[in-house]
Amino acid sequence: MKKALIFAIVLMAFLSASAQHSKLLDKTQFGLRFAPLLSFTKVDAESYAYPDAKSTGTGIRWSAGIIADYQLLKKLLPVYLSTGIWYSTRAANAIPGENYNGLYSKGRYNLSYVQIPLSAKILLYKINRTTWFYVQPGITFDIKVSEKPRDADYNYFYLLTTGFTQESLGKNVYKNFNLGSYLGAGIEKTLDGNTKIFGSISWSAGSLQILNNIQDKKDNGELVYVNKDLRVRTAQLAFEVGIKF
Repeated sequence: MKKALIFAIVLMAFLSASAQHSKLLDKTQFGLRFAPLLSFTKVDAESYAYPDAKSTGTGIRWSAGIIADYQLLKKLLPVYLSTGIWYSTRAANAIPGENYNGLYSKGRYNLSYVQIPLSAKILLYKINRTTWFYVQPGITFDIKVSEKPRDADYNYFYLLTTGFTQESLGKNVYKNFNLGSYLGAGIEKTLDGNTKIFGSISWSAGSLQILNNIQDKKDNGELVYVNKDLRVRTAQLAFEVGIKF
């Protein structure tokens, strides 16, 4: 994954150097972005199945990658179509409580995603000659690249996929794709020429249930899908900084 990110950064630098030869790229600025973030987990469960299910709290994670801002409007209100490629980590801190077999267990996971954001960066207010306040609504396409259990010996989801139930053996606990909403607000400042720095606060939330179709077995031997009675979603509050050139 790190090699892919390095390749993407090198590719971005090449495209940026070639921008003067393309009308499309003439209106595009490339940059780098880093964001420490707070990762939240929302857990919803049917009380008859998982009466004690809950989130175990907030995780501290990070996100980094490249960005590209293409200028759509300039005269009336500066508006950019913003996209990029980000590598993002997040916590899935769901505890199922008492499952069908009467076992109390943990369920925390570390997840990693490649994100492709698509948003409108709207420069709303000119603070001074070189500084703008902006808002940035949009969506993200999230592709999972890894999942790692924490507390593996007591992790309910991990145990289901490693032999506790034959039906779920070898399956991923979390789905490979998510679709998220994104909303940010920040400050962008021009330093010299085309070089700009920015800082913002953003909120993003996954809109899909991310638990996979893994199965558990009731005391009577009946197989049930865990994600029908237990729903897990994630959200992030990020503090973004970056540079464009």
